[in-house]
Amino acid sequence: MRLAVVLLALPIGACAAAPAFDTPRCPQGTRAGTVIEMVFGRNVGPAEAVGERAFARFIDDEVVPRFPGGLTVLDAAGYWTDAGRPARERSKVVVIAVPTDPPLAADADSLRAVATAYKARFRQKSVLTMTRRSCIGW
Repeated sequence: MRLAVVLLALPIGACAAAPAFDTPRCPQGTRAGTVIEMVFGRNVGPAEAVGERAFARFIDDEVVPRFPGGLTVLDAAGYWTDAGRPARERSKVVVIAVPTDPPLAADADSLRAVATAYKARFRQKSVLTMTRRSCIGW
């Protein structure tokens, strides 16, 4: 029985030792890049405070100038636990494809600036930002 446990643990350990971001092998016509997703909650307290027009202005003012190569905005529903109680709110997800792997330091600075601007403008506690390596083709 102990041998089985050791043999099962070896592949798991091997995966854990791999780098967090392996450069993908991209098919012809694409190249390695980075996909960024930013999730913006729209509530302040229990009420929705960020309407469609206000969010569109934010995108125009803060995101497009920093990522002029383009982006996609998606509607989403956020769910989490707040002080032990289930909570939810309508959200927006902004997807940005950056054609560099890894992203440039300027991209990281721009992401921080966008998140800081959103939190300040709409009294938000946080902006979830996720990045992943991907194959990108235009």
